[in-house]
Amino acid sequence: MMELLRHKRFFCHLRSFVWIGKKHKVLELACTILATCFLNATLQCLTYTPPLANYMLSLEHSQSCREQDFCMMCTMETHINQALRCTVDAIEPTHVINNLSRIGLHFRFGSQEDAHEFLRYTVDAMQEACLNRSTKLDRPSQATTIIHQIFGGFLRSGVKCLNCKAVSDTYEAFLDITLDIKVRCFVPLSVCS
Repeated sequence: MMELLRHKRFFCHLRSFVWIGKKHKVLELACTILATCFLNATLQCLTYTPPLANYMLSLEHSQSCREQDFCMMCTMETHINQALRCTVDAIEPTHVINNLSRIGLHFRFGSQEDAHEFLRYTVDAMQEACLNRSTKLDRPSQATTIIHQIFGGFLRSGVKCLNCKAVSDTYEAFLDITLDIKVRCFVPLSVCS
């Protein structure tokens, strides 16, 4: 079977994955709920992101979380533990669905949304939960969370003085970066089989 991801003791395969010596089917989220395919695709990607899954399976966040209201990290921790420890073929991510408007104000149940946009809002909500909703932290401190370590990076901007040739570099933390993908040729799918 073809191996897709490998990180420490977590292995994802096309049809199954191995977690500490146990073999499981890749869990499918129930997509029978009206217009939730964007949510299904996003949650499957996040659930099978090895560093995130390893962290969420440790239950480290919920053991120290003091949030009384909604916490995206606790929500994802519950979801990932349910998905990876579950013995059924499909689960319904009802806690995520019930809190769509807390993830992004414009998200509504039954409304079709963009999966990438939902991913961005979910990652941002997890980052905010890691920061305990604090906006007073400086940018370098914000870049130390588990979410930034998994999904983030730094964008370097360089300026070179035309007179003295001195170079000034600045680094800006990001959790999402837009990249242009240029297609150079078309390969028919039949060639890939």
